[in-house]
Amino acid sequence: MKDIEEIAKWEENISGGTQYMKDFAEPENWETYRNYYRGIFASGAPAARKYSVAIIFAIIRSMLPRVFFTNPKVVVTNEIPGFYVQSKIVQKIDNKLMRSTKIKRVLKEAILSAALCGTCPLLTGFDTEYGYDPKLREDMTDSMGEQLPVGGTLVQFDKKTGDRLEYNDSIKPGTPWLATIRPEFFIVPYGYGRLGEVPWVARLYVRHLDDVKKDPRLINTKDLKANAITTFDWFREQRLHQQMPDNNYGDFVFLWEIKDLKTSRMMIMQEGHKKFLYNEKDYLQKFGNPYMELTFNYDPITFWGLPDSKFLEDQQLAINEARTLQMETRRIAKLRFIYDENVVDPEEVMKVITEDVGCGIKVDGNPSEAISILQPYVPADFNIDVDAIRKDAREISGFSRNQIGEFEGGRRTATETQIVNMASQIRVSERKDMLSDLLIDVVEKYNQYIFSEWNTQQVEDIIGPDGKRHWVSFTYEQIKSKYNFRVDPDSGTPVSSEQRRQEAIMVAQYIHASPVIQMALENKQKIPYNLVALDRFVIEQFEGVPVEEIMPPSQGAGKNPEQPMPLEEMQKQFAGGGQGAAV
Repeated sequence: MKDIEEIAKWEENISGGTQYMKDFAEPENWETYRNYYRGIFASGAPAARKYSVAIIFAIIRSMLPRVFFTNPKVVVTNEIPGFYVQSKIVQKIDNKLMRSTKIKRVLKEAILSAALCGTCPLLTGFDTEYGYDPKLREDMTDSMGEQLPVGGTLVQFDKKTGDRLEYNDSIKPGTPWLATIRPEFFIVPYGYGRLGEVPWVARLYVRHLDDVKKDPRLINTKDLKANAITTFDWFREQRLHQQMPDNNYGDFVFLWEIKDLKTSRMMIMQEGHKKFLYNEKDYLQKFGNPYMELTFNYDPITFWGLPDSKFLEDQQLAINEARTLQMETRRIAKLRFIYDENVVDPEEVMKVITEDVGCGIKVDGNPSEAISILQPYVPADFNIDVDAIRKDAREISGFSRNQIGEFEGGRRTATETQIVNMASQIRVSERKDMLSDLLIDVVEKYNQYIFSEWNTQQVEDIIGPDGKRHWVSFTYEQIKSKYNFRVDPDSGTPVSSEQRRQEAIMVAQYIHASPVIQMALENKQKIPYNLVALDRFVIEQFEGVPVEEIMPPSQGAGKNPEQPMPLEEMQKQFAGGGQGAAV
């Protein structure tokens, strides 16, 4: 099939997917929900603006820290007996990758996008933002000239000038990455309900024309010109994008990246351009669909989820109206009076409305008949309406007053408080579980990429079964195996340093008094706990204590990176005579 025919086919597919989004996801409302979150409800001069209460912002901001992990970590266990050392190495690498690729920031963006738009697509990748091609792979060295275990394409930089062609600081050459995709720019085929069922996916992205022409992966870019979005007739920003070339915003191109899961190919094309800019086998598709999604409220039959902001919109508009009416009524209810200008001179009236203390005015007649006061009145029902609206919003979101940072009015028993907290925690835990599953999927995808692409010997330090610190050398082919993953997060609720210290001391007291330890002492057996590590953990909870000086880490075999123990040797040591020594 010629390029022009295949491009026409894909343009038709994308048009159908766009119509699917338009029919079921109501994307024309997403920008409205974002504006509610931003606190934008009306335009005009400040005096003409309405009184607004940011309910959607408050609830989403309260939900985010409860759903997200304050310090996400992954725990890796081996599925194959004798692979303890490998699992600890993988755990160390995965947790380092989560920090270096800024997964924490990406997942926060995903939570916000899912709350406002219903579904947040995410894309995993390796080495470069716009498609990994191993044919362009090069070895890499660090600042000291030492070869790194990673290998990448270095297409993020112009080989002639060294200038950047990509700008995402979370995406580094030779490293896996995770990024959110704007929901409007993500297309799935019409009628498919779940991401795991689709035969293809497409995303739209924008790049500068010069960067596209210098990208060594792309072809047929000579006649490429700046363009604008024309696909989305409902897209509010479409008009702005169409004006970009004419308003000196720069020469940008909007490109479609299609991943055909049927043929494992990746295609890059520009709307209206007659040739593909890229049409090759997608190397990373051998690990499955690189896309993932976060959806808190699934629709029973469609791919696109239901945003929380959709269900809070009525409460948002209602409370704005109630508070606006209350504000306007207060203005009307200010003290007002009428006077007989034949009895009171207007200049005398001005004395009354100044800030002067103790003023007197002259009247030419009976003072009681000269001025009549209009009694102000502000109905108390406004506050009742506002409380009812807030209650509806909390019921929809599943948060109590206390859980969104307010004080609960009236007295509550401990049992009532516990019941309310448990009911709310069920809904929060469901979302937290979704995020945990997503994080595990991402880490597993990371491992698939590095096991395949990292091929240089590496050194890491781990804590062995003996409780000591060991340096071990290995290759990624040696640690390639099957593992179980579990997210071990810190609580979403903030914990004070004092509480952490108390809990650490309680754990230490329990372990020291444990029946297991008492039985071991009575039978003169080896204590099955690392009490030194326990004491170190307790001391570390106290700020300012020089832990490294008081209790330097226990060193095992291979005390430094210059003298690491080979993986096979360490595995034999911990596996008992070489069980499971070969990967």
